[in-house]
Amino acid sequence: MTENGGVEITARDVCWSTSSNPTTSDNTTNDGSGTGSFTSEQTGLSEGTTYYVRAYATNREGTAYGEERSLLATDLSTIDLNDTLYVYPEDNATDIEWGGYGTEITDGNGADSDTDGEANTSAIVSQLGSDGHAAYVCDTLTAYGYSDWYLPAKDELDALYQNKDAIGGFSSDYYWSSTEGGADLAWDQYFLDGYQDGTSKSYNGRVRCVRRD
Repeated sequence: MTENGGVEITARDVCWSTSSNPTTSDNTTNDGSGTGSFTSEQTGLSEGTTYYVRAYATNREGTAYGEERSLLATDLSTIDLNDTLYVYPEDNATDIEWGGYGTEITDGNGADSDTDGEANTSAIVSQLGSDGHAAYVCDTLTAYGYSDWYLPAKDELDALYQNKDAIGGFSSDYYWSSTEGGADLAWDQYFLDGYQDGTSKSYNGRVRCVRRD
């Protein structure tokens, strides 16, 4: 809070609701008065629920609101990777093929993106259907109030490896990415030393699903 318009600020707090554009009639904090930065904590949130949050300031002239932000009430680990990458807290599969050995993914834009696991997953599932493959596990996952989980792309999977100790629950084993390496190969990563390689799609590996806002 940097300006008061020449009138003393009597309250600078945060309001939140499960509906957009929360106001002081909804849930609020009590964070003090005056100008300057402040930290606010929301309590009593329900797991897996999305909340809409706005800071506000009140003086005798009225109340002004800041930019609305949304947040997911969850204990999911997150990684700052361009935007927020949410990581499922445990492996979603421990012994599953990538699927489609001998078939190159051509639906959509294919599945060769190193960075866009969501697009890769959509293309894989579109072409392979429900053939028990790794991407299908994430595509059909509904958890924490969301159904937009996907198999991470090669670079997203590496971000999981780089943050594996903070996230927790990983095995020293091979994890599938959604990035294809051709008709017979797909990229995986060894979570003991971080080595990435193109591996036969018929190999059985582990899966950890992710999502973004």
